[in-house]
Amino acid sequence: MGALVMLNAIIFCLAISVSNTGTQVTPSTGDTLYDASDRGDLAEVKRLAGHTCDGVNWLKSYINQTNWTPLHIAAFRNHTQIVLFLLSCSAEPNVQTTPIGHTSLMLASRYASVDVVNAILTAYPDLDIRDENGLTALMYASRYKNPYATKALIKAGAQLDLKEKDGWTALMIASRHNSPDAAKALIMEGAQINLRNNDEWTALMMTSRYNNTEAAKALITAGAELDFQDNEGWTALMMASRYNNTEAEKALITAGAELDFQDNEGWTVLMKASIQDNLDIVKALITASADADLQDENGWTALMMASTSASLNVTNILLDYGADMNVQDNTNSTALHRAALNNNLDVVKALITAGAKLDLKNNIGKTSLMMASEFNNTDVVNALIAANSQLDLKNNNGWTALMVASRYSNPEITKALIMEGAQINLKNNDEWTALMMASRYNNTESTKALITAGAELDFQDNEGWTALMKASRYNNTESTKALITAGAQLDIKNNGGWTALMMALRYNNTEATKALMLATLHPNPDTVMA
Repeated sequence: MGALVMLNAIIFCLAISVSNTGTQVTPSTGDTLYDASDRGDLAEVKRLAGHTCDGVNWLKSYINQTNWTPLHIAAFRNHTQIVLFLLSCSAEPNVQTTPIGHTSLMLASRYASVDVVNAILTAYPDLDIRDENGLTALMYASRYKNPYATKALIKAGAQLDLKEKDGWTALMIASRHNSPDAAKALIMEGAQINLRNNDEWTALMMTSRYNNTEAAKALITAGAELDFQDNEGWTALMMASRYNNTEAEKALITAGAELDFQDNEGWTVLMKASIQDNLDIVKALITASADADLQDENGWTALMMASTSASLNVTNILLDYGADMNVQDNTNSTALHRAALNNNLDVVKALITAGAKLDLKNNIGKTSLMMASEFNNTDVVNALIAANSQLDLKNNNGWTALMVASRYSNPEITKALIMEGAQINLKNNDEWTALMMASRYNNTESTKALITAGAELDFQDNEGWTALMKASRYNNTESTKALITAGAQLDIKNNGGWTALMMALRYNNTEATKALMLATLHPNPDTVMA
């Protein structure tokens, strides 16, 4: 009853139709006939219409649309007998609602049974009227999985290859919305299978993207072009691979789809499958001889993508089939760089076992060991050390892995590198040592480990700063005390004539100031720590 009250409340008398005898229909009669059609009361509809069929084309507002007739609502509600009666009273089947533009046939194709569709077809409606989006009744039937309505509309002569405003045909719509029966019916009746929409998608791409395997196979059997590319360069096979539609992909491979096409960014099917960890698809592609070493626009290979996403099984398959593990991308990074950066330990071990070059540098001179050290990937560092990575290589700025670990507060890695023999007193391009890094960035544990290992305390960088100055300037009290206790010289001056104590005073670093002043007054280091 609430819906009925709502419908009555939003009546807009946009038009008053004239009966067959020319008698004017009153709003009361039209509304009541409309409401009877809505609730499926055939006897009341007949009583109200009478012998003169009054009000069958009465226009009314419904939900967010106007110009609904009793025929619209009867079709929408799937009231077959009322539809037949209204049509016998010359109800107009081509009236369109406003603003969407639905006809009664469109509503029936979407919401009703094939009986209602067939009933409306007896009135010979315009089959190809379009709504505001360019959709026809056939498109609605295809979209909403109404295969019997689809077949009825085809039999009645609906045009198969019309396009809506975005260039979609009924076949594309059926393929997109997993309506295989509708798709097969359209194919059987001669719908063009290789048309493209505004984005250059074909029906086969739709089925591959949206996992409509049955329709995909039907299209392949019908001779659909396998290797068309959309406006981003994607093929149907790429879509099946990217969205894990294994059955469609296997069907495409079996049918001879090109394996090594690249999209606008240079990605191949194998790359898409590898980064998604789609093991079955990767196996199928490799078995079919897909090229594992093609590179995208950034120089990435499928192996790099698997290494980045921690896809161990995919990595192993690619390695087993001979993927080149030492290919370098546009930044000169390798698969090992990617795995080390992303802390993918198992992938790192697989690459090491397969013989990956450990010490290749990227375009800023970083090795895999440096990357793992920077991002605190301790287990990866240990694996690389165990595999005999060179510890003292420098990047373009002169940094070693030990400097990186000391800078980024990774004490466990710092200790591991020291234990394995990393040189502790090397300097970078700015004359910084690992001890300076640790002291500057408050990495006290690393500072102490370096001091214990015998790091030079009083080296100066290219601005004359010592580790003690850096610790004092940045209020790293524990590092300051550790350096004082170890015997760091207190009165060294930098290029600007500043000592560590001056730094601490200037920047109001109270604790560092106290430690330095106490050390100046009482040179015995044990007094400073008391």
